[in-house]
Amino acid sequence: MSLTRFWFSPLVSKGLGLCPYFWFHYLLAEVTRKDPLSRSIWDGRHRYSAHIPHRLQVAGLFEPVSDTLKSVIDRQEDPLYKLAWDGTHPGDCRGCTLEYLLESADRLTALNRLRRELGESSEG
Repeated sequence: MSLTRFWFSPLVSKGLGLCPYFWFHYLLAEVTRKDPLSRSIWDGRHRYSAHIPHRLQVAGLFEPVSDTLKSVIDRQEDPLYKLAWDGTHPGDCRGCTLEYLLESADRLTALNRLRRELGESSEG
C-alpha cells in the first residue's frame, strides 16, 4: 500500500480520526497516479521555485518595504505569496511590506475596473 493510500485508508481517517497535514498534496498525488489526463496536465505545468511564495516572509511582512520589493510587487513578477496566519501584528504597519502588497492589490483592482469601464464605454 502506498503512503498516500495509507493516509486515506479507513483505518487512519475513520479509525484514528486523522487527516494528514496538507492532505490535498496526497489527494493530488493519488489523482495524478490514477488518471492519465490529470497526469499529463500536471507534468506539463510551469514549475516555479518554492522560494518565490516565501519572498515577503523572508523580507519580513511587518518590516519597512525595500525599493527592491516594491519593484518586484509592482512588476507582478511572482505568481503568489504565502502570508502568515500565526504572526503577531505589531500594531502600526505603515510603510511595511504587507501594507505595500495590499495597497498594490487595491491599486491593481481599481485600474482593472477602470479599464473595463473605459472599454465598455468606448464600445457603446
